[in-house]
Formats: sequence, C-alpha cells, structure tokens
Amino acid sequence: MSQLTAEAPTKERITKAAVDLFYRQGYNATSLRQIADGVGLQVGSLYNHMSSKEQLLFDIMREVMEELIEHTEEEMAAAGRDHVDQVMAFLRASIHFHATRQKQTFIGNSELRGLSPEHRAEIVELRDRYETILREALQAAQDDGALELADTQLATFAALALCTSVATWYRPNGRLSLDDLDRMLPQFFGPLCAAGSSR
Repeated sequence: MSQLTAEAPTKERITKAAVDLFYRQGYNATSLRQIADGVGLQVGSLYNHMSSKEQLLFDIMREVMEELIEHTEEEMAAAGRDHVDQVMAFLRASIHFHATRQKQTFIGNSELRGLSPEHRAEIVELRDRYETILREALQAAQDDGALELADTQLATFAALALCTSVATWYRPNGRLSLDDLDRMLPQFFGPLCAAGSSR
C-alpha cells in the first residue's frame, strides 16, 4: 500500500490509507486496525481524528462528489453557450476526473450501501445534482435541434456510465494517454456519433 510521509497531517494520512484499502478490498472487508496500521497508529488513536469508519467513508464520498460537480460545472462554463459544447465539456471533464481520481470515484460508485440512511441520502442528493447538470445540457441541445435523443433520461444514464466506467479500467501506463482518452472517448457517446460531431 502506498503511504503518505509521516510529515503529512494525520487526518490526511488516515484518509489516504482508507482510500487505498476501500479501493483494494472493499469497505466492509477493511478493519480499523488495517487503517491504523497503514498510518502507524494504535486503533484507539484513530478516534482522535475521526468519529467512525462509516463517517470516514462518507467524508471520502462527499468530498469526491463535491469536487466532481465543481470541476464539471467549471469546464461547462468555460465551454461557452453552445449546448453541444457544454455536453462535450461535461463528458471530457468527467472522464478526466474519473481517470485521475480512480480510487475515490470507484469507492463513490460502489460503496453507497456502507452508509447510514442519513449519509446515504446526502450522497444521493449530490449524485442527483451531478446527473441533473448533464440531463439539462442534453435536453437543451435537443431543444436546439443539435442532438436527437429518443429518451433524455436514458441518454443521461448512458453518458454517465461511459464516464464512471473509466475508474474501473483506465491505466496511466496503458496504450492510450489521458489526452487521448479525453479526446476520443466522448465520441463513442451515441447522440454525438449520430450528430457527426467532431468537436
């Protein structure tokens, strides 16, 4: 397991160790002892920096969703007023984020059941907000006549699946660079293919 240096803040080191373990073996299979071992602490000392393992999972999932939303909104705003350009910006930003934050986004997409009902509701609300950003951009592009969508909600799900799947298979040392991925993968989204977009 990769570890931060001892000089890094303890909470940051705990979070890093938890992310590595949750990603590698799953939340339920990870013990507090393993997390403590990863940062050279006694289990009891963890509670000086966190309230529970579930709270640690929630903090990881909330932070990654908030950063993902902020990143996609910034990139869409920079793309201008054309709605197809905004859809492309969303896809590229999301693909890039899932490729560079693989562990956190993988955890965010796979460990929802580990949360308490209250925490789960908060993460679902953030997911719904992220989904709405894309759905509204797709609907606007369809209203412009720039994209043809048989079902906007289904198209939204398909586009999100394209983006989130990157966290499971992208490898930085693989055949395609991250620039290649950002440029090429959005073109496999059906409505953009049908529109013949070369953006």
